[in-house]
Amino acid sequence: MIGVLIKKVRAKRARRRFPKCVWDFHITWEAQIYTRTVHKGNSTPLEVLTGDTIDISEWTEFEFYDLVLYWDNRDNEAKQNIGRWLGVSHHIGSALCYYILTEKTTVLSRTTVPHFKKEEFGSPEIQERVSEFYKSLDQNINCN
Repeated sequence: MIGVLIKKVRAKRARRRFPKCVWDFHITWEAQIYTRTVHKGNSTPLEVLTGDTIDISEWTEFEFYDLVLYWDNRDNEAKQNIGRWLGVSHHIGSALCYYILTEKTTVLSRTTVPHFKKEEFGSPEIQERVSEFYKSLDQNINCN
């Protein structure tokens, strides 16, 4: 099974071009998806193990390493930050809590993580902010 997961990680890394140093988040996400989807028979591996019906919506809301928005300061709802989605964070916060990679390469857990809307993504202001995010991420990331 590890071999299957590693092949998936390598293929997606080539397509999505995410840094090597976030591979552990990605392989965890791939393993979580695998245990929550049917491969043989009528049940998922997790359903067979626990007997519970599995809800996979948290894992399919975003694609790994998607560009997302998040709030760092609850007092300032107008100030949204840009980050990269790294997976579901079940051990911190409530349901629908996600790991976010910030421009300073720290990983935060956040519950309010919206997608970029197509109409706002085309605006020059957002394009500038995304460009600054990429520059900062490139400067701060250290994947040796």
